[in-house]
Amino acid sequence: MTGDRGKERRVQEAVRRHGRERAFAEAEHVISALLADPQVQQAGAQVEAAETELGTEVIRHANASDWPGVASIDSIAASGDDARRASIRRWCEQGLVLLAEDASGPLGYSVLEYTFFEQGFITMVMIAPTARRQGVGARLLKATEAACTSPKLFTSTNVSNHPMQLLLQRVGWSPVGLLYGLDEGDPELFYLCPGAQPRGLVEAEG
Repeated sequence: MTGDRGKERRVQEAVRRHGRERAFAEAEHVISALLADPQVQQAGAQVEAAETELGTEVIRHANASDWPGVASIDSIAASGDDARRASIRRWCEQGLVLLAEDASGPLGYSVLEYTFFEQGFITMVMIAPTARRQGVGARLLKATEAACTSPKLFTSTNVSNHPMQLLLQRVGWSPVGLLYGLDEGDPELFYLCPGAQPRGLVEAEG
């Protein structure tokens, strides 16, 4: 009798498992059919067009084809700096760029790498001149923080770059170190994302 009960339970489990798999398959079929419906596709296109018309801002990962647009809002690349243009192209090709854009085009971008002691590091934050002082930088920092997969996230800026320092302070980043020797007479100030707690300010000379 015990063996019969065990067999019965196995049969019941198999039936339930089959029922779940069939339900998932049917749901997937329904969703696929719904998304393929021309009316649904048309409605989606209308929503997208309405968002574009309203100037809705989106932040997404840039792809390789985005690099010319990204370079166009980078003041150094736009001035004809080939090295910066090459860096932007490489960043986009490697999927390191988060791009903020609306109907008018690119508004700003950030670059997230993991080359700083295997922790996240924001190598670059650049906002288009026409989009500054509109909160784009703060939203990019928040989006980059959300995209970071390491326990800590850092960035740095020159001591002379007061706008970037004010932006970082406004979104809660903490200064954690000062590095001399990168740019003559203009030390690099390092910041830690508010998601991690600093252990104390560190000064170093390069």
